[in-house]
Amino acid sequence: QIQKMLEKMDRQEINIEKELERTLELFKQLQYDYKLDQAIEEIKQQKEKQEEILEKTQELAGEKKSKENKDGQQKPEDKKGEKSDQKGQEQNEKGQEQKDGDQQEAQDDKESLAKEQEDLENEADKFKKTVEELNKLGEELDQSKDTPSEEEINEMKELQEQSKESLKQGNPKKATAPQKKSVEKMKQMQQQLEGMQNSMEMEIDQQNLESLRQIIHGLIKLSFDQESLIKDFNTIQQSDPKYVQLSQNQLKIKDDSKVLEDSLLALAKKDPFMGSVVTREIGELNGYLDKAVDNIKERKKSNASTDMQFSMTSINNLALMLNDHFEMMMDMMANAMPSMKKDKKKKGQQSLGEMQQKLNQQIEQIKNSGKGGRELSEDLARMAAEQERIRRALHDMQEKLKQEGGKPLGNDLPGKMEQTELDLVNKQLTDQTIRRQKEILTRLLESEKSMREQELDEERKGETAKDYQKEIPKAFEEYLRLKEKEVELLKTMPPKLYPYYKKEVSEYFKRLGNQK
Repeated sequence: QIQKMLEKMDRQEINIEKELERTLELFKQLQYDYKLDQAIEEIKQQKEKQEEILEKTQELAGEKKSKENKDGQQKPEDKKGEKSDQKGQEQNEKGQEQKDGDQQEAQDDKESLAKEQEDLENEADKFKKTVEELNKLGEELDQSKDTPSEEEINEMKELQEQSKESLKQGNPKKATAPQKKSVEKMKQMQQQLEGMQNSMEMEIDQQNLESLRQIIHGLIKLSFDQESLIKDFNTIQQSDPKYVQLSQNQLKIKDDSKVLEDSLLALAKKDPFMGSVVTREIGELNGYLDKAVDNIKERKKSNASTDMQFSMTSINNLALMLNDHFEMMMDMMANAMPSMKKDKKKKGQQSLGEMQQKLNQQIEQIKNSGKGGRELSEDLARMAAEQERIRRALHDMQEKLKQEGGKPLGNDLPGKMEQTELDLVNKQLTDQTIRRQKEILTRLLESEKSMREQELDEERKGETAKDYQKEIPKAFEEYLRLKEKEVELLKTMPPKLYPYYKKEVSEYFKRLGNQK
């Protein structure tokens, strides 16, 4: 018992260490995202301040011109006598005082604008430091650097310096040109950072989705390999020479699980939605695999068989959890697509046909485009999400038709659509895929036509059979009452199950209800 407790503590310590590493990586990613948001907000505020300074400078330059014209037109008339001369002299003195006051006020405005421009130049130094910190964090996370370069920021600062010097020299008109260029530079840098933020989010989602798909496929293969090995192991004797070969196969399964574990832990460091339950399940899987290998070496066949069975259960549980997470990511990406943001009210079969036709065109274009690499993966993932959306909408429509007693609508179409999704995810666009898509579209259009004819032709409307009162023998009433009570008790106290098994239990209760 002490040995088991120590082994359990060792596994917990390893799990805690992995969780700390994962949390640290997620924290670094959070720091990077925060610093990127900070840089965008700083350049946005500086752009708004520069636009305000530019507007004030243009007003000041316009006021100077209008005042000079006004002063030039104010000349005293010398057509009257001595009184008019005195009056004109007084007006000239007042005009001179007003002019001196206006000049002093304009000079104060220029100095104030020069001070604001200098403060904005200091804020540019702060923005430059933020970009440097962002690049440093990006190097630690291996993020692509598409931030504004040091030369661009220095060029913006030079334009601000020119504007400041022109304002200090009392030439606001000359200061407007570098201010306009500075505003344009700030707009470009803001767009550059925002575009970097959007593309980075999409790129991370696509990479995580592809990695998760490969891990799930690897776990499924590993589960089948373990199941096959269990069957062979149960029928073999310890003295059989094949026993050594089977032990080597178990070692290979352990090595394959290690590769999947490394990939999964690397993915968990990038995906914040993956909880600690994945790390705990991996720890249990490693423990069962280690015990199975040790028991095989010691020729403890029964113990080894039990550990192998437990390891397969852990693999299946892990695959189910990751599959649920994969579907959640697909739904999130589908909802994020602009084409998905449509009215989600009642949709007819015609909209499904149009969406399927558009998707078929996209698949043919991508097949003939010759794209490759990351761009191809992103396009295929988006099309797979769109095909899944159409399939789910068709499935919901089929269920609704069944409830209303209508004619079934393309029962084999969801299966064909699912095959297309697998082809898209696996990057296998063949002529068979194109033919299947054309067949799906044809069947959908035929179903739409049939539905429209049913709506127009009243003679084809079906009538629901009359339901007669069923009399239950009194001998079975007590039995049915107790059975119903047991079912309700199970429903009120559900066990802790994974989502896949919860779904199976729910389907079981539905079948019980239909039989009743």
